[in-house]
Amino acid sequence: MKYKTLVVESAITVLAESGSRGLTHRAVDALAGIPPGSTSNLFRTRRELVEAVVSQLLHIDYDRMRSLSAIGYRSPGEFAAAFVFETLALDRQAVIARAALLTDPDAGAIRDARKNLLNFGASLDGVPEVPETSLRILLAFLDGVLLDGALHGAKFAPEDLAAAVDGILLAASNRRSATP
Repeated sequence: MKYKTLVVESAITVLAESGSRGLTHRAVDALAGIPPGSTSNLFRTRRELVEAVVSQLLHIDYDRMRSLSAIGYRSPGEFAAAFVFETLALDRQAVIARAALLTDPDAGAIRDARKNLLNFGASLDGVPEVPETSLRILLAFLDGVLLDGALHGAKFAPEDLAAAVDGILLAASNRRSATP
């Protein structure tokens, strides 16, 4: 494993286990089992470290979306359900780390990237189009489902999750079309 990758993955683990306040260069050094000061040699500031974590989390999500889009889905709900189930199966700590970053003052990039991530998912081949105005509602719902699964082990039937996502999008679409 590359040294930088080890540091970033350790930072994700620190975030998941200790929250945003626990993310320090020293904590990452200790968890990674590397000499004190190593993380700060790679990432001079905490903001640089957080940006590297955000970049890694987004890379994982984009790769997962690309991979899942190759399968093709009948509805956005089916795609979202597949994304949620795979994310919880493979990246529980990343879900918790991402949630910790949502309130971190150094993690503006994660907040900015959330909408872009959904737009990216909606633009992939094999994923039906999602109306732009529905993305924020959908994102809040999916964040909650992912966090509930990661923190509390909540389990949903894939078809129920797909139906809920499609229902959210339908309700948002109906509301928009009913508004003068």
